[in-house]
Amino acid sequence: MNSEQFGKWLTTTRRFYYWELIKSDGESLVPDAPGLYVWGADCAVDSIKVLVPRYVGRTKVSLQSRVFNFDGAWSPEGRYVFAPTARLKGVAESWPTQGTLASQYHAAILAAVGPITGATYARTLKPLHKPTSPVVKGLAAFPPALVNQFTKGPAPKSDLRFRHAVDWALFGGPYLEHLWIAFPPVVPPVTAARLEKAELQSIDDAKAWNVKHGLPKLLNRQDP
Repeated sequence: MNSEQFGKWLTTTRRFYYWELIKSDGESLVPDAPGLYVWGADCAVDSIKVLVPRYVGRTKVSLQSRVFNFDGAWSPEGRYVFAPTARLKGVAESWPTQGTLASQYHAAILAAVGPITGATYARTLKPLHKPTSPVVKGLAAFPPALVNQFTKGPAPKSDLRFRHAVDWALFGGPYLEHLWIAFPPVVPPVTAARLEKAELQSIDDAKAWNVKHGLPKLLNRQDP
């Protein structure tokens, strides 16, 4: 796809699923195959309701295993949402998903960030490490011990899940009701090389869509 086709695919075919549907019935909707995914929001920016792509990703294994956490334990995959059939075994609070962080700490995130108007949406994440950036301010919403667990071991030694959770809270709403996920098509056969090329193309398309509509930059590092 190019940027025009990407926009038509998003707005005309509406090939995306909202958070609540993924959370409650997602395993039947998310492909159990390698592919691309786009997280985005359906929210008002400058009082105009638009589709706002936030992050483009890919997986060489399975989109289900990339999106869902099935047992509540730490995994490099499944960072976004607990599967409807997840066997949490009382450990979910130890390794919360990105969606859990965004919804559970939503009020605290907004309090830490302060007022966000349409004109400041472009600064909700980038630059990623600037102290005055709202996403950095939002990190103060999370318990330090929980953040330390992620940043100091055993994995992933990064607070990126928390930074992206701040973004989700700002765009997704208190119950992530504005959040959606979509799965851009990839021309078969879906090889690793073809996936990487398709991901980069989708990032470019989403960037162009956001520029055209005056929307914030993507979370992806390719949109600095």
